[in-house]
Amino acid sequence: MRPTSIIFLCLSVILIVGGIVTCYIATGMAAEEGIELFEEAGGERDYEQILLDEISLNKISLVLKNADVNIYGGAEESFIELLNYGGSYSYGVSSGILTLDESTGFLKLLDFGETKLKFGGLRQYLFRKNSEVGKKVVNLYFTNDYQLKQLEVKLGSGDITVRDLRVRADLSFKLEHGNLLLEHNRNNSAVSVELGNGNAVIRDTTLVNLEGNIKRGDLSYYAQNYSFQTYELSAGGGGEVFVQGVSKGDTYTASTPMASIKINVTTKDGNIYIGKIDPNAPKK
Repeated sequence: MRPTSIIFLCLSVILIVGGIVTCYIATGMAAEEGIELFEEAGGERDYEQILLDEISLNKISLVLKNADVNIYGGAEESFIELLNYGGSYSYGVSSGILTLDESTGFLKLLDFGETKLKFGGLRQYLFRKNSEVGKKVVNLYFTNDYQLKQLEVKLGSGDITVRDLRVRADLSFKLEHGNLLLEHNRNNSAVSVELGNGNAVIRDTTLVNLEGNIKRGDLSYYAQNYSFQTYELSAGGGGEVFVQGVSKGDTYTASTPMASIKINVTTKDGNIYIGKIDPNAPKK
């Protein structure tokens, strides 16, 4: 690191520390006077939009802490919208990869590169009690002809829904706590699912490969051509594999000469359901 960069970094840290001290002093003085220094949650819903360039991306990567993520196909234009994101995050495009990262910290804020940053202020780190204005939501909208090779979502907690997608991108989901739903998709994608605690439901969705690993929860996979696929399924923790409602024990292996779709799923504590029609799907 160059001497000028070190000096700049030190000055930035000093300013941040000074800002923290000032915030605490001002808050204490305001409390003594009965003044509410920081506004409470419940104001207008925060909304931001990121338009996806007409030049198609190779990959979109979302790294989020606590939010619901909805991915929709059939839109008139492709874009990302963020609801109730009053805090800090960064996003940027490099080598055809768009990254939206909510794990922004102080050091990231000091990186003045090409990545764009939104900084909600020091108060989000110091006064978090009433800072939330509502459930955070990230919505992705794609036109049916949008070209994308990979879509990745890494989420701490929340639910992920993918519906009516036609974009032929490989899908990767890593979710620590929450549920995953894929339905009415015609994108013939390779799908990777890693869930810590939650359920995954995939129905009426065309895919070429499914790799699933769930620590605690169930996985349900329903497809019209379910019987013409290769399966390597294992349910642990007392769980079972059910095919069309019939228990096959804790493991199930099947293959047919015409099988081109591979389903490889492991649950460490949960059941696996395979069949033609999801009995729990909403009635039309």
